[in-house]
Amino acid sequence: MKVRPSVKPLCEKCKVINRNVNRRLSEK
Repeated sequence: MKVRPSVKPLCEKCKVINRNVNRRLSEK
């Protein structure tokens, strides 16, 4: 998932999704 620097959504759900994606990336 690529987030554009111009658009920074400050939603808790986005943060949670980002954490999940980071976990998957570090697991790989």
